[in-house]
Amino acid sequence: MITLAWLLVCFTWVLFMRFDNLQKENIQQSLDKERLAKEKEIERNELISKQKVDLENEVTERTADLKKSKILNPHNPNLFNLRKWLH
Repeated sequence: MITLAWLLVCFTWVLFMRFDNLQKENIQQSLDKERLAKEKEIERNELISKQKVDLENEVTERTADLKKSKILNPHNPNLFNLRKWLH
């Protein structure tokens, strides 16, 4: 009878340890998922920031090109005045 009780205590202890290990694994997996999600969000925000800067630069370049083309456009009536003024 004592052997059966001892076996039951040992079996319960093993089940408890297994349960505890599974809980720890689940917590670790949740933490890993959360960390990965945060890393992806940071990468996404960095990419958006880089794209924003690139787009702002492109807009600046195109705006400068447009301004330049308006001034130097051969059909621009002010070009004749500009030529007279330069000479």
